[in-house]
Amino acid sequence: MDFLLLLDFLGFYGPIILIVINIMMMWSDGRSPSNRWYYILLFLLGAGLDNYINHILKHIMKEPRPEKCQPSVFDPCTGVTPDYGMPSGHAESAVYCWTFMWLMNPKLSWSTGFGAFLVMMTWLHRYVYNRHTIEQLFVGSFLGGLTAIGIYCIGTNWNLRLVSP
Repeated sequence: MDFLLLLDFLGFYGPIILIVINIMMMWSDGRSPSNRWYYILLFLLGAGLDNYINHILKHIMKEPRPEKCQPSVFDPCTGVTPDYGMPSGHAESAVYCWTFMWLMNPKLSWSTGFGAFLVMMTWLHRYVYNRHTIEQLFVGSFLGGLTAIGIYCIGTNWNLRLVSP
């Protein structure tokens, strides 16, 4: 398989692949069924909030994408109007998913290693195909990580209160 085709696929679909890996890891990590569902729902609600934050910020900042987007097999550069680039939604989603995965299982495993690889492929894809600038990728990544930490901390604190006598 051609490296650019692999980069295109993994970079474009990286956040979706990370969502699936996160759910699989939370499903099989040995938690009780109620805790398992709690953290899966917490993760998905956080992912929705992260996406909403990204959408709002794009329309507040209104920073355009770089000129001359490079079309690819999985990302044809449709030029949907308005098409803002700040912050990068792909980077934000990928880092949100990976950070949440790391917080749930803070040790090196195949999932956290492969997740980090997918985050790097997403960054590389978005930059190589001229979909985002470095600044847009950095801001999206920062927001995704911050959202994951916030959702995890709030959710973990709330879950402890529900379980406590």
